[in-house]
Amino acid sequence: IGGHGDAQAIPSAERFAPLLWLAAVHVLEELAIVRRTQCALHLFAERERFLDAPL
Repeated sequence: IGGHGDAQAIPSAERFAPLLWLAAVHVLEELAIVRRTQCALHLFAERERFLDAPL
């Protein structure tokens, strides 16, 4: 009645783990770039405030 005689293997997660690892590494790299940019902008703003301060 409705069965198939050929058994099919279920894909293992091992095939997708490297893709997830690469995605995680990419996200960490993006966060590092954003963090560096934020720090640079913060330092620039500090410099502007310092130069604008009265003597």
